[in-house]
Amino acid sequence: MPAASSRESAPGWKNEEMKMPSGYVASLDFRVEVDVLTVSEFCSLCRAVDWDAPPPEQVETALTNSIARFSLYSGGDLIGMGRFVGDRAMFCSVYDFAIRPEFQNRGAGTFLMRFMLDWLRNHLPSGRHICCDLMSATGKTGFYERFGFAPLPNPAMNLENGMTMMVEGKA
Repeated sequence: MPAASSRESAPGWKNEEMKMPSGYVASLDFRVEVDVLTVSEFCSLCRAVDWDAPPPEQVETALTNSIARFSLYSGGDLIGMGRFVGDRAMFCSVYDFAIRPEFQNRGAGTFLMRFMLDWLRNHLPSGRHICCDLMSATGKTGFYERFGFAPLPNPAMNLENGMTMMVEGKA
């Protein structure tokens, strides 16, 4: 896994430097915005990653009822998204985590997931824990394991890609 360091360069912007296994250092500028993802952006990104986009009114309700929704930009272009849903006390799930194909395997997903988990930690009272889970796409569990998610096989329901982790608050 590439080593990474981040620094704030302006509000909402971060510069990510990643030392790749081959030894070169890639520098990527990303901006994450919280709670600005629109229905049209959501549907556009779904199409970009070959997901069926739900009807706009369904997406609007889902976005409104999210704990938080995250938009990842490179320059001015939306390249990724993710959101938390849950009860705001003991349980949350990562949903709709998607990165445009041309930015996959280039650090964008790692950057967004780190940002989301840091956001969650910083919005929990110190010492409070919340169970965070997700359903991984087939073959992608290794990506999530790097952040501390552990597989939850459930052969009875044929759910081999469920993952979970406990997140502790810092606030």
